[in-house]
Amino acid sequence: MSNFKARAWKALSIVLVTGSAISAFAIYQGFSDSITSVDGKSVGYLSGTANVRTCPFTGCESSEEFTRNRQVVLRDVVDGEEVDGSNKWARIEYGAEVRYVHSRFVKSKPVSVSEGLELGVNALAVIVFMLLFAVASWQRGHAIAAEREAETNSLLLAVTFGAGIVAGIIGFVFARMDNQTTPAFLAGAFANVGAGLVGAAVTFVLFQVVLSRRNPSQQQMAKIEEVLREIHAHHPDAARGEDVKIVETRRGAPAAKGIPAMVLAAVAMVIAWLFRQEGRRSR
Repeated sequence: MSNFKARAWKALSIVLVTGSAISAFAIYQGFSDSITSVDGKSVGYLSGTANVRTCPFTGCESSEEFTRNRQVVLRDVVDGEEVDGSNKWARIEYGAEVRYVHSRFVKSKPVSVSEGLELGVNALAVIVFMLLFAVASWQRGHAIAAEREAETNSLLLAVTFGAGIVAGIIGFVFARMDNQTTPAFLAGAFANVGAGLVGAAVTFVLFQVVLSRRNPSQQQMAKIEEVLREIHAHHPDAARGEDVKIVETRRGAPAAKGIPAMVLAAVAMVIAWLFRQEGRRSR
């Protein structure tokens, strides 16, 4: 029965994570879809460089090349040449005249490279979480990690550090593409690092002190002391010297070890604030 419950919880966790990822992607697509699925929008934004033409066909003359995030005033949607599986073209105002651009280029809001990157990172995080969940459920992997503890810790440290460096580089490249200044990027990066450290420290304190109950209560300590006294009374030879010591009852839990992480988090937050001030002065 216990095995069935464990498997049921595991399956439910996987379903919830997968469902959340699919829902988040569907919401993102819904908010950034083309004008063929958005009603009541009189203004649109181009998702990339597109030619505006005199008629809704690629063979028609191109009047101008509009760049990404160019705002256009929409008249309506008409049928035209099929491109990439869609024959919908947007009729837009072009001065006193009208021009046509394929509807796949027209979005209901400006397209931000950083938003796309954020979506990709979140999707990757969900995938990594599912992989870690699978590894954590692999009993054979636990045995291997226990046998090679030093190698496992070194591998985890190297992978985590390397992934952080790669993510930082990719984030910086996309931030520059999205016209973010270097101080603004660094401010966001250090703010995220600080928030992550705070979350890690709080999680550690919660599980170490409150949830995991690794620190014995006063009643548990009293019971241990009573058992040790009985051992000492019936087997004095076994309790000779320093082999067995009566555990002193202590009130409260020992100090949590999350303080270093909190200090690092505070330092990261201060650095983020300094970079944000620098970014405001450079505007």
